[in-house]
Amino acid sequence: MIITLNPDWRIRSDPLQWIVDQRHVRKPGEPDEYEEWVAWGYFSTLAGALVSTVEARVRALDGDYPNTALEPLLGFLSEIRRDVNAVLGDMDRVEGFDAAFERGLTKGLEDTRP
Repeated sequence: MIITLNPDWRIRSDPLQWIVDQRHVRKPGEPDEYEEWVAWGYFSTLAGALVSTVEARVRALDGDYPNTALEPLLGFLSEIRRDVNAVLGDMDRVEGFDAAFERGLTKGLEDTRP
């Protein structure tokens, strides 16, 4: 199974694990132009793969954000959660995804609250 999250990220499975891949492209004009998928992480559950990928993408955001950015960010992450559940369709809900996602969203929030 391969679940495409966006053009640069996907999750695939083999009989034993879930593998998160990131697409790497050498820019046109550079020697040995290529495009390949590189394994970014290995997970025992789909929920773990999804949550870790979302958390990594959020941590990779550049910039300084005011404390007022937290609420829109949490809203955006909730949209991602709904989208993931919608994409998986007939699988209904990924076992443990909602709980793992909530833990990921709230982990460390106590450090940011006044």
